[in-house]
Amino acid sequence: MSFLRSIIILACITCTAAALAAQTPVSIERLVVRVTFSDRAELQKAASVAEPWEVNLEQGFVILDVSQEGYDRLAALGLPVQVDWERTDRLNQTLVPLEGQTEGIPGYPCYRTVEETLAAGAAMAAANPSLATWIDIGDSWEKTIPGGPVGYDLMVLRLTNDAIVGDKPDLWVEGAIHARELTTAESVTRFAEYLLDNYDVDPDITWLLDWHEVHLLLQANPDGRKMAESGLSWRKNTDSDDGCGTPNDWGTDLNRNFDFYWACCGGSSGDPCASTYHGPSAASEPETQAIQSYVAANFPDFRPDDLTTPAPDTTTGMFLDLHSYGGDVLSVFGFQDPPNPPNGPEILELGRKLSYFNGYYARLGSIYTVDGSTKDWAYGRIGMPAYTIELGSAFFEPCSSFESTVWPDNLPMLLYAAKAVSAPYTAATGPDVVDPSVVPVLVAPGDPVTVQATADDTLFGPGDGSMPILPVTAAEVYVDIPPWAPGAVALSLAAADGSFNSTVEALTGTLDTTGLAEGRHTLFLRAQDSSGAWGVASAVFLRVQDPATAPHIAGTVVEQGTGVPLAATVTADIYQTTTNPGDGSYDLLVIAGTYDVTATAAEHIAMTHNGVAAVSGSTTTVNFELVPWPKITGAVTEQGSGAALDATVTAGIFQTTTDPGDGSYELIVEPGTYDVTASAVDHGSVTEHDVEVAGGTITPLDFELEPMTTLLFDDVEGGNIAWTIDSAVPGGDNWDIVVDGSPNHAWFSSDHNALKDDRLVAGPFALNDVSTLFFDHHWGFEGSSTFWDGGVLEVSIDGAPWQDVLVGGGVFVEGGYTGTLSGSSNPLADRQAWTGQSPGTVQTVVDLSAMSSTDLWIRFRLGCDSSVGADGWWVDNILLQTTIDAEPPLFSDGFENGSTDQWSGTVGDSVGQARERLMGSSPGGR
Repeated sequence: MSFLRSIIILACITCTAAALAAQTPVSIERLVVRVTFSDRAELQKAASVAEPWEVNLEQGFVILDVSQEGYDRLAALGLPVQVDWERTDRLNQTLVPLEGQTEGIPGYPCYRTVEETLAAGAAMAAANPSLATWIDIGDSWEKTIPGGPVGYDLMVLRLTNDAIVGDKPDLWVEGAIHARELTTAESVTRFAEYLLDNYDVDPDITWLLDWHEVHLLLQANPDGRKMAESGLSWRKNTDSDDGCGTPNDWGTDLNRNFDFYWACCGGSSGDPCASTYHGPSAASEPETQAIQSYVAANFPDFRPDDLTTPAPDTTTGMFLDLHSYGGDVLSVFGFQDPPNPPNGPEILELGRKLSYFNGYYARLGSIYTVDGSTKDWAYGRIGMPAYTIELGSAFFEPCSSFESTVWPDNLPMLLYAAKAVSAPYTAATGPDVVDPSVVPVLVAPGDPVTVQATADDTLFGPGDGSMPILPVTAAEVYVDIPPWAPGAVALSLAAADGSFNSTVEALTGTLDTTGLAEGRHTLFLRAQDSSGAWGVASAVFLRVQDPATAPHIAGTVVEQGTGVPLAATVTADIYQTTTNPGDGSYDLLVIAGTYDVTATAAEHIAMTHNGVAAVSGSTTTVNFELVPWPKITGAVTEQGSGAALDATVTAGIFQTTTDPGDGSYELIVEPGTYDVTASAVDHGSVTEHDVEVAGGTITPLDFELEPMTTLLFDDVEGGNIAWTIDSAVPGGDNWDIVVDGSPNHAWFSSDHNALKDDRLVAGPFALNDVSTLFFDHHWGFEGSSTFWDGGVLEVSIDGAPWQDVLVGGGVFVEGGYTGTLSGSSNPLADRQAWTGQSPGTVQTVVDLSAMSSTDLWIRFRLGCDSSVGADGWWVDNILLQTTIDAEPPLFSDGFENGSTDQWSGTVGDSVGQARERLMGSSPGGR
């Protein structure tokens, strides 16, 4: 079947009228398709046509973008192909700036353009001449063509403290070798900025740049990136002279062009128009040549170029090639199936360490066959461990998810890699030292300090293989010289509990500062496990200064009004001390400077004196009077009877419980304005809004709670007791009762890969003035940053048309909607909904009090768009309560004939017991 004919048929079958209008064949440059595969051989067939966007091994599908020729090739291979019209529409859109946008890639202001990235690199080098060097390592393809486009220099930002000389272990990180992968160049650039901004501030960053070298290629494929900045899904460089007649398909895939097992194994294409075209010869492209030459000149070679000889444990260095997307940590050898690199176990262990920080999945090799790649070249030729890190969930990752997730998750991964380069094949096996501290941080020469930390041998992330988690057996601290450097002297640390016998150990030790010069010192900490492997080092600063010449800040901390001395902490920048609780006095040793000095004490308002001058050889007196936090006090009783209630009273993050004997409570809070809520089992919650409290005050507040009755309690263990099931899309899967954590059950509706609008309905229910709906649910819907499928809760009041529960006046007390659905073919498009992947089981609580005195119907509604599906939606433990004098429920609950067989509660369960089972220990789906 031809490409255009397929478009017409698929459009008629699967698309809405609006979508069909947007899919006129002449306007479509490329299609995004979903190809189903049953085994690795079929996956490899699909990958031979076009480089996959996404591979889902569990569900057996791959996402590709293809031209007319590519679509026809997939069809000729006999692979099931389905067009993803929404992604196709996005793929063929031209990027335009956001309103008011003046910088960054159009529509994506968080990502710098090629020119902005290179300018940032040059500026960092100019501003930090002792730490940063801006190095021209070669040219882009366009720059090598006489009379052609201007092109670009390939620039490496080399970071190290040049004042400390000697051989230093090296880290290589490159971005944007595939042009359309927007997150990568920006991540490398921000990594450089973070290192430079935190040098001399953060002890770990400081020693990293003192004792290591970091080489950053911000834009590995600048010609291609300029094409992608227009909105084209451009992957390759822009080499146009290899025989491809389609301008938008020009170029060589630089990540298939490296000269180690180039074009060997079906992991690239010889077609110049293919997205994985490997070039006319190994390392044919100037970008490849530049990278290979620079890395080979700056990184020691530790192994022969064969497939059997392992690199020694003394190997240094690491090579990271940042890509997107998929959430993977891929390693060597990508051209082998199965991969079998000589240092395979060590490479996988280090990959699992990296995945601990970003949560990605680490594996040996690639997901499908890849040859001529950067990572295989770096390990094959040099011997250092090498990885492809697949960032995020889209080539054109939205700025919102890049800023909130992709970059924050991967910064600690990059920092760990920078730490590990001194011994990458052994450090990943050893325990990590976390949260190191020294108390105090400023001492007189000869005074002892306490060094503390935690050694943890368990910090491996998701991935293949079983990791060796072993007991911690030793720990050491070094002063000023790291463990691997000449002249390093080890001082032992002890297990805080007295013996090293656990995989996680608290460390402690006393360091004698006798002989240490005045000034700042760096303490390096590392730990060893029972295999003999030492983990990466972590550091903390210590300052030594003579008290006779050092400034002091001293005084007292007492409670305002009473003058009672307080057990308080006084802080000035990194310097900290505690008061003598007997008289509230303190004496804080600092270095000369100006400080904001803060005193904090439990249940008191912190107080700060700004601009305190600390002068060498003198004491500055700073006294504090802290105001106690306010109190809210009263009683919680039952309306009508006046009986004391065992209740919970909450104001913001503050919470207390009542004395069940008399219902009294005392809640201590910070000053502010609160909505104060009292709640008790089988009673309607009551909230007093906008309660304003000030420091040192007592605010009386009593509550009377109405008793409640249960209109519906369904733990889905007794079959369908009350529900009507329907679908607006005939033929789709509807709601059904399924096992959810055997032997428990839940209502379930699947996330379909076609249009779907399924509803689960119950009612009517007569509500009184206080009503609440509770339910447990978990879900997995298509979409992570853009949400295509999802579920909502709707209501119908007194026979009126269905509307969202929020529109009807409901309020989510907890567990509300998580995102907004895309304006796609989903029948719930543009609505708030439960979206993406739930963080386990979620309890949702909805206040329905605004719907009192009505006949209320409720329905759970799942909507799917016309393509890609996911898991679905599980709903369980549904409880609807209203105040006690409401009308009884109007549906049969299985008790009219005296039988309780349809319910999982035991005979004699009270309403309170049923609710307690739901809120606490009910097994159904919890």
